[in-house]
Amino acid sequence: MRRFYKPSLPLFYLLLMLPVCSLQAASLVTTPAINRELPVWLTLDGVVEAENQATITAKTSGEIIELNFDVNDYVHKGDVLLRFKNQRNQAEIAQARASVAQAKAQLTEAQNSYDRSVQLLEKKVVSSAKMDQTESALKAAKAQLELANAGLTIALDKQEDHVVRSPYSGYMLKRHVDPGENAQAGQALFTGISLDALRVHVMVPQSRIAAVRRFNEMAIKLADGRQVTPKDITFFPYAHAASHAYGVRLHLPEGLDNLYPGALVRVQFVTGSKQRVLIPVPSVVTRSEVTAAYVVDGGGHVSLRHLRTGRTYADLIEVLAGLESGEQVAVDPVLAGQQARAQLPSMEAYHE
Repeated sequence: MRRFYKPSLPLFYLLLMLPVCSLQAASLVTTPAINRELPVWLTLDGVVEAENQATITAKTSGEIIELNFDVNDYVHKGDVLLRFKNQRNQAEIAQARASVAQAKAQLTEAQNSYDRSVQLLEKKVVSSAKMDQTESALKAAKAQLELANAGLTIALDKQEDHVVRSPYSGYMLKRHVDPGENAQAGQALFTGISLDALRVHVMVPQSRIAAVRRFNEMAIKLADGRQVTPKDITFFPYAHAASHAYGVRLHLPEGLDNLYPGALVRVQFVTGSKQRVLIPVPSVVTRSEVTAAYVVDGGGHVSLRHLRTGRTYADLIEVLAGLESGEQVAVDPVLAGQQARAQLPSMEAYHE
């Protein structure tokens, strides 16, 4: 009776995928799996927020006669968003300016009278009492001009209250009023956000917040794969009443494209360190759902070892299971696969 050698099917199909070439002069280079102390990461979901978000309210009452922007429009800092009807204010400004002109005329007259009184007093034509009256009239005229100027400033400030401008550049989120509507002082007009300054808000469990504060090292991974280091971090000094988790704000650097408020990101915090087994990334073989590496023992025998891998650190990859520190792995998996095939018994071999 003849019995043929049959290799295991997964290993057989893996080996068939590797090219066959002459191995007589091949020299297999190996490297040991190393053990290093690396950080332990806590990964949580965070939400992108705009640092500048505000609802603009009316400073005065009146009819809305001009509305220049709508929802989702982009506005620049200083753009006129809205105007109120201000006929009464225009009359107040005209009255204030007339009061200033009248006060200036009275001051000129009082100054001239004072100058004449000084000359006459030197000639002893007028009495000291008359001189005192002239001086008092001059002071009163100066005070009246200051009062008129203050009234004009107030009237002009009221005029500016009838014009609503954007406090910063950004997008309009909500419009709370319509043209022709009579708005009241304090009523909400617009809600907008600025994309110039963004931050990430994340909730850290109570059991991990002490380690996160102690190590104070984190990274943000965006949906497109980019990794961002925050420029500043703020720890909330209190826990959420319902979840008992602590809020953390990570302030993002400026100039990040394709990132908007409301987006989900992955936030990674360092919470400790641990010894990990690492091997070079090129030594890992990936076929479909199988991750493996070729291990070379002390006798030079090459075998394919299934691995469970973790994070990648530059040109090294973490091995969670399947390999011990100090074991030799082949640097070139293609060449190692060829040698592994050469070491297998011939498919035509048989024995009784």
